[in-house]
Amino acid sequence: CELLYATGIRGGELLSLAVSDVNLGEGLLLIREGKGRQDRVCPLTDLSSWYLGEYLQGARKHFIRDGVESALLFPGKSGRRLKGDAVSEVLGRYTGECGIKKKLSAHAFRRSFASHLLDAGVDVRYIQRLLGHKSLNSTRDYLFVGGEKLRQVLLEHHPRERRARVLMETGGQDGKDHCADRDLLPRRTAQHELQRGDSSPL
Repeated sequence: CELLYATGIRGGELLSLAVSDVNLGEGLLLIREGKGRQDRVCPLTDLSSWYLGEYLQGARKHFIRDGVESALLFPGKSGRRLKGDAVSEVLGRYTGECGIKKKLSAHAFRRSFASHLLDAGVDVRYIQRLLGHKSLNSTRDYLFVGGEKLRQVLLEHHPRERRARVLMETGGQDGKDHCADRDLLPRRTAQHELQRGDSSPL
């Protein structure tokens, strides 16, 4: 679960990872032949690197039968690649143990990875590269911006909000003409007036 959320990789990409694709020293993960049969390199978070190190040193050997060798990072008991629905089965078991009724998938972690990075202010072009998308339109389909986030952006960046904060702090007693704020009003240019054929200066 940690690796899915930390990297945003697809479930199929996770199951195809080899031990040799993990570079803990540099904190990198090589995705071979992802969607579109394209290779890409994913950076690892410090936390996911730590978990992977612990898994490789201890837990991994318990997932395969004694004497079985496998190059896969997450092999089945026989050492072979797990079936495509294996990730969903594992997630279903864990969510059930935690009392979570909603069904989760690897794709849900991928979407959360993208949306949470966007909420944190990461440029969408970086998110595009992390997800391995060729088109920015594909990345936009993954992103969800909630109403509260939209309101936060509006309050932080709308020019009138600076005035609103002054009013709230002073109770409107700052000695300024609050009906004017002419510097914030839309201004008509001479060119605009000529285009409209309006001779009025107002």
